[in-house]
Amino acid sequence: MDWFDENGIVVLEWPTCSPDCNPIEDLWSILSKEIYKEGKMFKIKKDLKQGIRDVWENITSEHYLVCQVRCRKG
Repeated sequence: MDWFDENGIVVLEWPTCSPDCNPIEDLWSILSKEIYKEGKMFKIKKDLKQGIRDVWENITSEHYLVCQVRCRKG
């Protein structure tokens, strides 16, 4: 921890327990909203997997940047 202090790096305590600082939580939210939008349901696991892949491939780097900026603003 001394190295971080000496180099002016602020270390967050338990960042993985903070959903606003955990980008995967935002990604799960995006996936869920897009996959099930308009009440869509999947009867076949294969179709659900394809739906997840389709949404995942359309997540842009801008989504990730928004997640990071939100965390930095605290």
